[in-house]
Amino acid sequence: MEGWEHHPPSGTPQSVSFTGTASGTSLTGTLTVSGAPVQLTATIGKDGSVSGKLLNPDGSQYGVFWGRPNGSRSMQGSFDLNGRVGDWTVPLRVPVPKSQ
Repeated sequence: MEGWEHHPPSGTPQSVSFTGTASGTSLTGTLTVSGAPVQLTATIGKDGSVSGKLLNPDGSQYGVFWGRPNGSRSMQGSFDLNGRVGDWTVPLRVPVPKSQ
């Protein structure tokens, strides 16, 4: 079975986590997809929508994504990773300001 790769069918949930910061209309951070870190830069629209790029460690473009709020508690959208297209949904955890 050498050289065999598993490509999950579209719609298969993948483990994705994101850490980053939003400042004004820009969002930057690291998206971890199935254990592999990917740099992310995005623009936040006035309506709360996001669109951005996913970058390889060397700075080359890995893919693009876009999405919009789905109610007050989540966001949903789509991505295109070099031709691998899929949908994503993330719960929104609004950060609570820490009192000093």
